[in-house]
Amino acid sequence: MLKRWLHEQDTRAAYDNTDALWITRGRSPYQSSALRCVLRRLCDIADIDTERRPLGWYALRHSTGTYIIRKEGLATAQTQLRHKSPETTVKYDHVPVGATLSVEWVRGSNTQPEMALA
Repeated sequence: MLKRWLHEQDTRAAYDNTDALWITRGRSPYQSSALRCVLRRLCDIADIDTERRPLGWYALRHSTGTYIIRKEGLATAQTQLRHKSPETTVKYDHVPVGATLSVEWVRGSNTQPEMALA
């Protein structure tokens, strides 16, 4: 669905010279309250239960960060999440309880981290 929207977005002049994913009719980025409504509607469409598990944009950002770290590496995730330090980005990775990431991984190696029990 997102790929379709990004393709559609390329055909709309309103999105020229902006990196905003969605903009309003007035060509400004959406405010958080409107985006929460969009997220609720998307969850309803996808039949995602949000009553027992509140879902917000931060949770999506965190999940996306974790996914990028696992698939593309810490440096790519740091760039995409616009973090200044890799130490901030590594907090987005969910490692097993009792495991730690190597210093090399935190400092920017793009190889899969070796887990070590703390």
